Amino acid sequence: MSCTRTVLRLLVPALVALGTLVVCVGPAAAHAALDSSTPEQGAILDEAPSEVVLRFTEAPDLSLSRFQVVDGSGGSVAAGPALAGANERTIVLGLRAVSDGSYKISYSVVSAVDGHSSTNAISFGVGVAPDTTPSAEQESYPTPSPTAVAGRWILYWGLAILLATATSWFVVFRGAIRGVGPTFAITWAFAAAGAVVLPIAAARAADVPVGDLLASSTGGPFTRQAIAVAVTGAAALVASRRRTNTAMAIVGAAAAVALLFHTLGGHAAAAESGRAIAVAVQWLHVVAVGVWIGGLVWLAVGCRGASPEARTGAIRRFSHLATVALAVVLVTGVLRSVDLLGGWGEYLHLLATGWGTALAYKMALFTGLVAIAAWNHFVRIPRLDRSASAGVLRSVVVEIVIAAGVFGVTGVLAGLPPPYEVESAPAVEQVVVSGNDFGTTTRARLTITPGRPGPNLLELVLADYDTGSTIDARRVSLRVDLPSRSDLPAETVEFTSGGGRWSATTTSLGLAGRWDGLLTVERATTSTEIPLTFELAEPPPDVTVTQGTNGLPDIVTITFADARSLQVYVDPDRPGASQLHITAYGANGSELPLTSISVQARTPAGIPDELDATRLSVGHFVSPVELDVGSWRFTIEAAPKSGTPLQATFDQEIAA
Repeated sequence: MSCTRTVLRLLVPALVALGTLVVCVGPAAAHAALDSSTPEQGAILDEAPSEVVLRFTEAPDLSLSRFQVVDGSGGSVAAGPALAGANERTIVLGLRAVSDGSYKISYSVVSAVDGHSSTNAISFGVGVAPDTTPSAEQESYPTPSPTAVAGRWILYWGLAILLATATSWFVVFRGAIRGVGPTFAITWAFAAAGAVVLPIAAARAADVPVGDLLASSTGGPFTRQAIAVAVTGAAALVASRRRTNTAMAIVGAAAAVALLFHTLGGHAAAAESGRAIAVAVQWLHVVAVGVWIGGLVWLAVGCRGASPEARTGAIRRFSHLATVALAVVLVTGVLRSVDLLGGWGEYLHLLATGWGTALAYKMALFTGLVAIAAWNHFVRIPRLDRSASAGVLRSVVVEIVIAAGVFGVTGVLAGLPPPYEVESAPAVEQVVVSGNDFGTTTRARLTITPGRPGPNLLELVLADYDTGSTIDARRVSLRVDLPSRSDLPAETVEFTSGGGRWSATTTSLGLAGRWDGLLTVERATTSTEIPLTFELAEPPPDVTVTQGTNGLPDIVTITFADARSLQVYVDPDRPGASQLHITAYGANGSELPLTSISVQARTPAGIPDELDATRLSVGHFVSPVELDVGSWRFTIEAAPKSGTPLQATFDQEIAA
């Protein structure tokens, strides 16, 4: 009975520190975070996609995840079932035929790796700019559940003490530990309670019944962990009665296997590459922690009532064992930090996050724990005698309380995403231009998204020139024209006001080039004009090279954003007289009629050379060229009968 009270006195006081940590650490994030999507967040599409592809940082559990498509007015849009994509981290959501407008894909997914949930949304527009309000496209996660943190805390304690049974039995006490039976009963009860509580907490976080969670692939790690804990309990029951070397070794091995199953349900198992190494390093880390911290409890329990000689010997032997375990903890901890952070230098950028705050708590507690252990090992134990051993044991109690805090923070960290999983949505390209009126009364800042020819979202901020404070207006419009195309009439875009900002969606900016804009700001009694000049560029073309075989030349295909393309090749592609062939194709794949074409070559010596071009068909031209050894650059500008010119540059290496 005295051993039972000893164990409880060692563990219960740390619950206060655990509760403090749960309150102080900031919001958690789940681990199946959105990595990328097709269409990208904020994309403006010419045609409606037939499907949406979502790529996550961890594999989602389809049976527990939910997806919804809504239009700009918030109405539901019919969508096909969510299916697994090219790999386990990819989800494909089929879309029914949709018309022009803004669409939002909202989802709530549960990680199949660790059971954590996350919610988010992406928006895209078909023919118009999407609604990208900040609240819609930010990852949302449940706060670390006190139930989940407490479940991990008691699981860690139970398994750590059971794991340290073998090392304490064989190394520290050499086959004679006092209080084995009561300690086994309490610690296995801790581990069993943790194994039961964790799936319950995960089901609540995912908002699904516990039975559904356990029946899914996400429930697999919880089930395997519970079985391993049950086997460990059975081994502990046998060992508490027979107390043989074999029985104690089996208890330690069973607890190590249970910790392995727990590791397989955590961050290390989600590694995209080197998964086996990451799991092995993390498992060694937790095993070494169990040997060290679990051994502290066995040291305090086993020394109670022992003779001064036995107590002194056990303390010395544990000090050497703990030194080895601590070295493993430090090495594996550094390896895991490099894997998660890319180096400790990156941690300084994460202090403002919940993950960084929790890690700061853990490092502070761990440093204190190491400091006490080092003082005992290097100062007190070398001078240890019968009277001093009691003082060392009192410091062991302090170490156990601090270790309880370390386990508590570790439980919180397990509910937070490591930094490599926190991925922001793909950046949306923009063109930003600022200007002011001639009288310097008003400043204007215009943001054009995505800043490419085609549909664009215009966002405008108006401010007083001197004070910088935002101003209001009765009416705001922007007149735009493209000087390089005098045949096209100027167009006017009307803005609408909202929250001190002005916005408009327009398809008037349909061509690449340098645009002239005149912003008119009409107030109650005055009207102000602000000139704005900006440039829209076509997205860079996609260049692919098809390697020639059987003496045929390489073919370079240059595909533009509108699906038109140029196919070019040099024949023969060796020094001497040769010909550059150029063929234009339309978006439908048929040959595109050209009115003219210009071709310029830059020789390996850097000398420009204008090449003649002879028409072979409506879209096929050939230019003779005398090739030298080295790197050539060809620049082509092809003018089709309709549409914008096709401009491209490609390099060709001519070998000797």
